[in-house]
Amino acid sequence: MTINDERSQRRVLRIFAGVLAVLCVFGGIIYLGKRTSPILEPAPSSSKEDLSGEKKSLLDEQYQELFKALSEDDIGRACTLCDTIVPDLSGDLSSGDSLEREIFLLCESARERDLATKKALIEKRIASLSEGALVKRLEEYRRILSLDKNDRNCLEKVRALEEQILQTSQEKLEKALEEKDFSKAHSLCGELPQFFLVSPDVLDPLCDQASKEWKKRRIQTILAQVKPLPASDYLGNLRGYRELAVLDPTKELYWEKIERYRASAEKARSRSLRRAEARMTYDVNTGTFWYFPSIAEKRHSQEGAHIYFYIGQKDDGTTPRLRLVCLLNRKEPFSADQLILSFEGGKYAFPLEKKWVHFTEGFMWCDILIPESGKILDLLERFSQASKGSFAFAGSGKEPLLGWTLSGKELQGLRRMLGLYEDLQK
Repeated sequence: MTINDERSQRRVLRIFAGVLAVLCVFGGIIYLGKRTSPILEPAPSSSKEDLSGEKKSLLDEQYQELFKALSEDDIGRACTLCDTIVPDLSGDLSSGDSLEREIFLLCESARERDLATKKALIEKRIASLSEGALVKRLEEYRRILSLDKNDRNCLEKVRALEEQILQTSQEKLEKALEEKDFSKAHSLCGELPQFFLVSPDVLDPLCDQASKEWKKRRIQTILAQVKPLPASDYLGNLRGYRELAVLDPTKELYWEKIERYRASAEKARSRSLRRAEARMTYDVNTGTFWYFPSIAEKRHSQEGAHIYFYIGQKDDGTTPRLRLVCLLNRKEPFSADQLILSFEGGKYAFPLEKKWVHFTEGFMWCDILIPESGKILDLLERFSQASKGSFAFAGSGKEPLLGWTLSGKELQGLRRMLGLYEDLQK
């Protein structure tokens, strides 16, 4: 071997040794990194097991609670539990925890028993009905279908009842029309149920005839009652011609009479209206006189009323009904359950029902029917007599909305409408 060959061999050995050393250093660094890095360290295997254990414990608790409710025949509570539990189950019951499947099966059982119980109660009511109560029987069977639309036996009973009612109604209508008992025929048509499984077309011409003849007879009867009335009996005339206009809205004479006697009613009450600074309108459809304070027309302006009374009274002379309106500028809806009245150094909470509270056109407002007597009416009377007063809306757990301080004119408007309310009661 030459000297050059020996040198080349030693050089190759040195390079190999250097590469091996570098590899050892990098290997050590990687090993130490795995031993010390918190990011790369895998979570202990017990973490997953603990989570699974918590889930099993919760499922077991829910299962026991559900099983107890079913054992005690507390089906309502069992169904309530199922409504809470089932949505949280995995949904894959075949491959999921077997306890989930048991819970799902218990919930199916609870709902089946609940359905069976409700059906049994309806069947019991049906059994107590007389044979002739066909419409009531139909309604009850339809309730069963609303619970279980797949109940084919019930569906057939509903169809059979509709066919029986249709046939019976046709026979009764034909007999009533033959006897010219148009009032009875008209009533029979008004009592007909809706038919969903059979066609009621056969009854249409019979009911059209009944309605036409009944209207003709009714118009003759009312005219015979109204014509002898003196003009001074404006309420009697108004009631009569209003009903005539409903029966035959094409008759111009009836509408002319309505306007005439409406004006007579307004004239008769003009003194009370002036004293209250109120106006009167008349709703032909309901036969109701409505009395509004003039200040109510300005409610959308900065200077307008934000609280006022108005009154409704039927044209049959029944007791007038007092109502209270409160308005407040509001950009966003507010869930209010109380009206706070502040006066004479005190605050008084007036409970509000949801149906009374509205939000439209940038206003939050309430429209409240006031009892004819009692603490609420007494409170409002005291409020109207105060020299200063304000109101605000309040909701549970919320800060009250900024209220509105009433001017002297607004308080006076409340007092005047209460005076009109007393006049109308006489």
